[in-house]
Amino acid sequence: MKNPTIITGFALLVFVCVLFNPVIFGDKTFGSPDSLSPHAGGIVLNKVQAETGEYPLWQPWVFIGMPTAEAFTNISSLYFPEYLFKIFFVPGMLIILAHLIFAGLGGFFLLNYIKCSPLSSFLGGSAFMMMPFMITMV
Repeated sequence: MKNPTIITGFALLVFVCVLFNPVIFGDKTFGSPDSLSPHAGGIVLNKVQAETGEYPLWQPWVFIGMPTAEAFTNISSLYFPEYLFKIFFVPGMLIILAHLIFAGLGGFFLLNYIKCSPLSSFLGGSAFMMMPFMITMV
């Protein structure tokens, strides 16, 4: 194999496209009650920011109260790669799926670094990318 990194990246991309076909090529979207609650809190936080000009650092709506950055309601403005994604007009759903590919590549690079074979590095990276914890974080 001349360049296993490029082949692995392409294989992981195909893997994600096959597993998330309805989301990427169809009209499906990820959603759950857990994602709706922070969205509602985000609406209130944005309203407070529009009225006062300052982003609230505390929100009393999550648990008994929580720092805004830790509650993940408006994490996009605190996450540096989000600015790059906005420059290139990347849709939010593709950003989520790109992070799965980054996770797989990270696992591949780690296993490659500790001298595993390219095949076992690919299998380990793809297993890390598709483990249930990673999928539920999407």
